[in-house]
Amino acid sequence: MLQLELIKVIKFFVLSNKENVLNLGIVQIWDVATNRKTISFPRHTARVGALAWNDLCIYSGSRDRFILQNDTRSNRQERRLAGHRQEVCGLKWSPDRQLLASGGNDNRLLVWNQSCPNPIQVYTDHTAAVKAIAWSPHQQGLLASGGGTADRHIRFWNTLTAQNLQSIDTGSQVKLSLEIILFNLCLSFCLGM
Repeated sequence: MLQLELIKVIKFFVLSNKENVLNLGIVQIWDVATNRKTISFPRHTARVGALAWNDLCIYSGSRDRFILQNDTRSNRQERRLAGHRQEVCGLKWSPDRQLLASGGNDNRLLVWNQSCPNPIQVYTDHTAAVKAIAWSPHQQGLLASGGGTADRHIRFWNTLTAQNLQSIDTGSQVKLSLEIILFNLCLSFCLGM
């Protein structure tokens, strides 16, 4: 029953178990109801490690260091964002869909808006890859990022003022989805508890 419910909710998915297409820099969108590929975006030159939807566009981050915006209606590449010096390994849209945060193996967290081809903010406090990224659903502009093994920190950023607010040493790398742990941390942080 749960599987049927998920199929109703998730109409498309972006991975293929039949082919190792993500290692080739190809993003595919599949219709799960018909088990058919609907669109393929072969635009990266290396593996794709991060994906993020924004309306009818899908953003992909790759080992080639670029973030590409692809329009699923026209099958066209709309934008190519260059700001990372190494692989892009995390992407997350803000709840209002105005800002895109990207993390990379270059230990940097970048924030982009929809109209500028360059990042509007660059955070360099992490000392390892930034893979885990989450925006607060409760506080506009509050962004959390998690660093890898050499960093071990969840860092909170105020993107309205471009400030590093706080850092929590987790004792190990942060690579899981931050939404799993962020709700209580963020709520406590936002409310000053």
